[in-house]
Amino acid sequence: LTPAGFHNKPPAFAKPFLWFTPLWAWLIRRYLRNGTGMYVPTSMLRAVMTKLMADMQEMPALGELMRLVIRTCMSGDISQWDRALQLPHYNPRAMPAVSAHTVLHLMQLIDSGRFQLYDHGSAAANRAVYDAARPPDIAANYHRLRPLPVDLMAGRQDGVISPENVHRHLHALRAAGVQVSLREFASGHLDFTFSPKDDLRVYILSRLLLPCSP
Repeated sequence: LTPAGFHNKPPAFAKPFLWFTPLWAWLIRRYLRNGTGMYVPTSMLRAVMTKLMADMQEMPALGELMRLVIRTCMSGDISQWDRALQLPHYNPRAMPAVSAHTVLHLMQLIDSGRFQLYDHGSAAANRAVYDAARPPDIAANYHRLRPLPVDLMAGRQDGVISPENVHRHLHALRAAGVQVSLREFASGHLDFTFSPKDDLRVYILSRLLLPCSP
């Protein structure tokens, strides 16, 4: 999993991390070249986190306060993040991890304003990987999608990938001559995967059932 797309309007929680992006990049390239996962490190701490999440569901006032804090950090996103954190794969024995390089890549996308591949930190390092001094710009290659119809979806109450970011893709695809459409839904970020609503399901099926153009 890697961040993708334009992130000109990042969620509120990401903004403080941007201040430390240069230091974060230096630490990764110096000491974590092979990468590392970011997660709650011990079974004891994971058990405490799991117990707190369960207890908050039993105390409505505290649970609502937690949801308010999460919604503020996610720039008003209405997704049920508290329920997502109680899924079975979050438990004392194990939990998902996020790569440190993935976090740095997200910060690079926000900082550069480009939809680009991972920046390895120097012209020489990028040339060794991409044969170019700068990471390739994915949006600059949208013309390759001309033979394909592209359907974009955005959540009007998505604080992680805001509609403004999706509109950047729409404009770039249209400028590249791609057949593209955009539909907005009254959905949050997780509503597209964790709890899709009926109107979203119906729209996706309707697009999948369209006849293929010759």
